Amino acid sequence: MLYALSVPTQTLYQVHDAASIKSRKQFELSYPRGFTDCIQPFVCQANMAADSEGCCYWSLFSFLSFVADSGMGVVIMGVSGAGKSTIGEMLAKAVNCSFLDADDFHPQSNKEKMHKGIPLSDEDRIPWLNLLRDALRASLVSRKTMILGCSALQKQYREILRSADPNYVPGSYFSVMKFVLLDAGAEVLAARLEKRAGEGNHFMPAKLLQSQIDLLQIDESEGIVKVDATISPLVIVDTIKALFFDIYSHRGTSDESEGSTNSSAVKTRTRCPLQDQLLQRKISRDNVCNIVVATYLDRFIPNRSAMDFDYAHYMLTEGRKGKENPAVSSPSREAYRKQLAETFNMNRTRILAFKNKPPTPVEAIPHDFSGVQQSKPTKARRYIPQPQANMCLSYIKIEHPMGLTRLESGHGIVAFAIVVLNITSERTLDAPDLLDDYYLNLLDWGSSNVLAIALGSTVYLWDATDGATSELVTVDDENGPVTSVKWAPDGKHIAIGLNNSDVQLWDSTSNKQLRNLRGCHQSRVGSMDWNNHILTTGGMDGQIVNNDVRIRSHIVETYRGHHQEVCGLKWSASGQQLASGGNDNLLHIWDRSTASSNSPTQWLHRLEDHTAAVKALAWCPFQGNLLASGGGGGDRCIKFWNTHTGACLNSVDTGSQVCSLLWNKNERELLSSHGFTQNQLTLWKYPSMVKIAELTGHTSRVLFMAQSPDGCTVASAAGDETLRFWNVFGTPEVAKPAPKANPEPFAHLNRIR
Repeated sequence: MLYALSVPTQTLYQVHDAASIKSRKQFELSYPRGFTDCIQPFVCQANMAADSEGCCYWSLFSFLSFVADSGMGVVIMGVSGAGKSTIGEMLAKAVNCSFLDADDFHPQSNKEKMHKGIPLSDEDRIPWLNLLRDALRASLVSRKTMILGCSALQKQYREILRSADPNYVPGSYFSVMKFVLLDAGAEVLAARLEKRAGEGNHFMPAKLLQSQIDLLQIDESEGIVKVDATISPLVIVDTIKALFFDIYSHRGTSDESEGSTNSSAVKTRTRCPLQDQLLQRKISRDNVCNIVVATYLDRFIPNRSAMDFDYAHYMLTEGRKGKENPAVSSPSREAYRKQLAETFNMNRTRILAFKNKPPTPVEAIPHDFSGVQQSKPTKARRYIPQPQANMCLSYIKIEHPMGLTRLESGHGIVAFAIVVLNITSERTLDAPDLLDDYYLNLLDWGSSNVLAIALGSTVYLWDATDGATSELVTVDDENGPVTSVKWAPDGKHIAIGLNNSDVQLWDSTSNKQLRNLRGCHQSRVGSMDWNNHILTTGGMDGQIVNNDVRIRSHIVETYRGHHQEVCGLKWSASGQQLASGGNDNLLHIWDRSTASSNSPTQWLHRLEDHTAAVKALAWCPFQGNLLASGGGGGDRCIKFWNTHTGACLNSVDTGSQVCSLLWNKNERELLSSHGFTQNQLTLWKYPSMVKIAELTGHTSRVLFMAQSPDGCTVASAAGDETLRFWNVFGTPEVAKPAPKANPEPFAHLNRIR
């Protein structure tokens, strides 16, 4: 069997000419840090074949030459009782590497839950999987091989483990993390679990077996190796060893010595905060590196991106039924069939496509939705990049203001559908030591176009105009870590909330601390917002305090209504109403006019509709009394409120934890960031709440979002310790100056009345 790696020849040209390129991902056009001196074998390889697209193919020998330099992780997966621990330990001993048993990473609460016969939820599994990912990543970064025994039942769980590879592109399945499924029948598994329960050496009861079998999800595109778990363990180990490890023994002595020299020459580099992480660019379908498996060489490899898979599937299945089972048809029916086939371009004889067709031009002026001409010209909308869809017809996609997409073919066939787009980030920066804490607020973008982010006990400033990074302050361990940051309206002064309940005010232009606000709270300050010269702070003690930063006795009002930590604070644009959300599932609306310095202020509205913590809050920029709020993992809803009446106008179940909300300043759109289980950003059309786009790339929950001063760019920070930038809201339209009216002739002269 032949394995080959396909890469466009232009990539080979870049690699061959750039002597400084030294990493695997540079070879994939992403240029991250990574493996060294593993490109040369590709350039030197002589036995290449090219297809009609100019793609070159290298043998498995060359492909493994850079995979071997990175270390590898092999996950032995399957349901309970499949033999993951037994096979994993034997395999690790056979290849002389370390073995991790995922059961050892379960917290005691998970073990007790399973021991009682209660299946784990995603909120139980995800933190456990993140621990496993971090352990695997440490091994891969040190160029070691690790064997992991883990159930990894669903694709989303395996994606978390694949992200241990620092160079992994989510959804590509091209990773140094490999998966082996131990497959056995339910009867065999049940017998093994009963035997194990009798020995009393495991917390997993046999009655949870069926829940695991129901949860098991295998996608063939992932390339998971399936092995019969009922055969001899020695045979299983030898099979896995032959697939993933024995191939390395065929490398020559010179290659081995060179690889060892290169490995010793590599110096460990610490991660620098807010430095470009250039693996964020998701490779398009035409540029992605694909592993091609074939039984023999064929130089005429079809271009998958130009293939029509729907038509191919029809021709291979439905299209042959008429010939195999001919039915009695009238001449008129036959004529209708031919006309229909001609209209839909179904008279093609080839299923495989060997060259790309030119892209269909997009109409400059979209047709009217109703087909009736309007006297008022429609407003031109910004363009969002859209991926090619596999359709039987070549459609032009035109975004419709109602949240629908107009699909028009060259034959005049028009349809409207909801098209959810996938958008990738424009830029990615490293954010090491970012606290993965849902209740904190560690990111803000000031009016002077400077982004502030708290990483552990240090606050960094990133200037968006030139990309310069500077360190503002590092607090002591007894006071830190930093739990919240918030720019003042002037964009020069910034408030920093600390774990010890203090709030520091800093001048970012001179890098000097102006004052320290003490006595506001009894514990950490996780949320803040400004209202002119009033700094409002919310703490874990449930209190909300208004601080006038101009005066010595800074505490001027206190709001009491939350019983647990206040994790969300937002003042309305008018400065008259304050929204606060807490870990007690409560949302309060406070009126500034009723605030009192002598006694705790009574809330205007107490809203109890959310069933989990309320952190995400956003006031609508085009309707002053409209507030959007988002609930945590047990709620997952975005709710809209009329803050004058306290009425809930709408509620949308997003399917995952809502961490942050931002309104588009120029369009009626809302952006939400999410946690378990999708870890994505979603763009919604308001008020229909139709999904316009999904922004993917983060591999852990997207905890924080901040919007640039012009409203175009959004920065998101996630538990995967990356900071991503998205041009999701587009460039705002510049208002054209009103044309000057033609002056009346002789208007400058006095009229005779």
